Amino acid sequence: MTNLYNIAVIFDLDGTIIDNKNYHIQAWVKFLNTQGVIITKEEFENRGFGGSNKEYLSYFLNKDISDEEDFRLGEQKEQIYRDLYNSSFKPINGFYELIENLKKSTIKIAMATMAPKSNVDFTLKKLKNPEIFDVIVNYYMIKNGKPHPDIYIKASELLNTEPENCIVIEDSFIGIESAKRANMKVVGIETYHSKQELKDADFTIKDFTALKINNLIKLI
Repeated sequence: MTNLYNIAVIFDLDGTIIDNKNYHIQAWVKFLNTQGVIITKEEFENRGFGGSNKEYLSYFLNKDISDEEDFRLGEQKEQIYRDLYNSSFKPINGFYELIENLKKSTIKIAMATMAPKSNVDFTLKKLKNPEIFDVIVNYYMIKNGKPHPDIYIKASELLNTEPENCIVIEDSFIGIESAKRANMKVVGIETYHSKQELKDADFTIKDFTALKINNLIKLI
C-alpha cells in the first residue's frame, strides 16, 4: 500500500491557484507607461506571456537589467498588480476542497512559483488559511527559472520527497516541461490552454472540482 506521507503535491501559483493573468498584463501596461514605453494590452500579449520579470524588463526597456533593477523595477510592477487584483482575489474553483482532502490524506503540499516573494505573501494573506503549504519556493530561491527543473527539484528537496513521488499542478507549457525535466508527474489545469495544448501533462482538469485524491495516487 502506498504511504501517502511519501507523496507530495506541488502547486504552481499564477494560473494554477488563481486566475490572475489579465491583472498581470494590465499591471505591465501601466508600469511600462510609467517608464515611457507606451504599449497596449494587445501589443503586450503579442510578445507572449509566462517569462520572468527580468526577461520582460530587458525586452521592453531594451537594455540589460541588473539584479538590483530586476528587484526594484519588478516590485514597482508587482505593487500595481496587487492593487489591481486585491478586491477580485479568488482561488480557482475547488481549490479549498482539494486542499482539505490533501490534508486529511497526510499528503505533503508545496507551492513552487516564479512569482516574487511579495506576491506569494500577498496570496497567502488572501487565502483562508495562510498555513496551507508545507514548503514554498519562489523566484529568488533558485538560479534558473522554468523550463529548467530547478524550482521543482528545490521543492522536492525541502519536502524531503523523491521527485518521482511528486505531482505538479501546472497551467503552462514551460511549467509542464520544468516538472517533467524534474522527473515528476504533472496535472495540467486548463485555465488558459486546452486539453490538447496541455497534452504533455499526464492528464488535465478544468478546475479543482475535477481532481480527486485517487487520481493523484494512481500517478505514483
